[in-house]
Parts: sequence; C-alpha cells; structure tokens
Amino acid sequence: MKLKNIIAGVLLLAACKKADVFTYKAKDAVYFNVYNNGYRSDSSYLNFLNIPAETDSYVFRIPVMITGVPAPVDRSFIVVADTSSTAVAGKHYRALPPTFTMHAGKSRDTIAVVWLRTPDMKNAAVTLRLQLQENENFKSDFQPILDAANKRTYLSRYTIRTGDMLVRPPGWWDFMLGDFTLKKLFLICRLMDKKPDMFEGPMNMGLNIEIGIFMQHYLDDMRKDGAPVLEDNGDEMTMGPGMM
Repeated sequence: MKLKNIIAGVLLLAACKKADVFTYKAKDAVYFNVYNNGYRSDSSYLNFLNIPAETDSYVFRIPVMITGVPAPVDRSFIVVADTSSTAVAGKHYRALPPTFTMHAGKSRDTIAVVWLRTPDMKNAAVTLRLQLQENENFKSDFQPILDAANKRTYLSRYTIRTGDMLVRPPGWWDFMLGDFTLKKLFLICRLMDKKPDMFEGPMNMGLNIEIGIFMQHYLDDMRKDGAPVLEDNGDEMTMGPGMM
C-alpha cells in the first residue's frame, strides 16, 4: 500500500510540473497614449500657420503604449488610415508604412505622420483618422473611456485635423482671452515662453486664467506707456470680459 501511495505521489508531482510548463499568456495590446494639458485626448489640430512659412512639411508624432512588459525584440504593430479621412495619402501626408515598431525593451514609443503643406489647406482643414489594427503581436480592442460628462475618448483611434488658416483652437477660452487672433497667440507664446499648440487639447481653465491675468497686466502697462498693442486690423488688443 505504501509503495502505491509513493508512486501515485510521484506521478502527481510530475503532472503538476508538466502543467506548469504550459502557462497561458494573453496577447499584449497597443493603444494611443496622448494627453493635452493634462487630459487624455484622441484628437489634435495641426495648424501650419504656427509653422514658418518656408516649411513645406511637418513631422507629427503620436505617443503609443502597450500593456504587458517590454519584449527583448522589436515588435511591429499596424496603424491604418480610416476610410472616413478626408486627407489624401501622397498629397496631404506621406503614405503610412505597412507597420510601425515598438522597439525592444520599450513599453512606450511614437509613430510619425509626415504632413505636407498644400495650397488647399488655406481654404479648408483636412482630417486624418488613424486606426490601430490587431496583428500577431498586439490586439487593440479597447472600449472608449467615458469622462464625467459622458464624453468618449478612444484609445484605438486618433484624429488629426490639419489646416493652414486662422482657426480658433478648442482650448481657447474667449471669456478670459477675448477674440482669438494669430497675433495675440504668437505674442502670448513669445512673452510667456509657451508653445502655440498649448490650446489644442480640451479647455484648461487654469491655463486660460494664468494667461489672461498676465496678458491683461502687460497690455495695461503698454497702454500706460503710450504704446498700446494693436491687432493687424488696427484695433487695440484686448482680453476677454472676465479680465475687465
């Protein structure tokens, strides 16, 4: 009887060890990992007016991230242009490569979209909607994230609108900053050492208040010195009603 028990125990132990070899590993996932002004975002607006006139192309980089641990080798993933895009490959942007790469040892990387400055962008913005697709390395089946206002943010989809004209960015708050003008935006950037794309994400109230207060003091000082700041049309530059 004891011999039978010993044999049974050995067989059970061997079976356990063999089972440990065949462990299940779920496929990692890849997703867009973009934040604008501290908020997760699934879209951006690229305005060529913010880029020197002699520049005819611009490399737009989008952060991506994976679930799971980094791999010791490069792994490819797929990003395609959705059919709802109005931007044309080869005309408005360079055609996307068949795959992008999550480099060895990394869990974060970027993809690059090369935009081409075209005359028609002065009349209307074009849209490129990027979509992640599953392959042998990564899946991408995330559900949209809902914020407190039930606004959806997509992790597997990213939209870039691109133009070459005066457009009020989505994060610009008229109540503090007044009417949007390109001259006012560039003046803010020069005086406060900020970048033109700071307003491209969702409206950041703290940022708008900070800029509004600073610029109101600056404009008041310039007026007192007898050199009021003028817009391109000759009107005096003003901030919004919240600064009055």
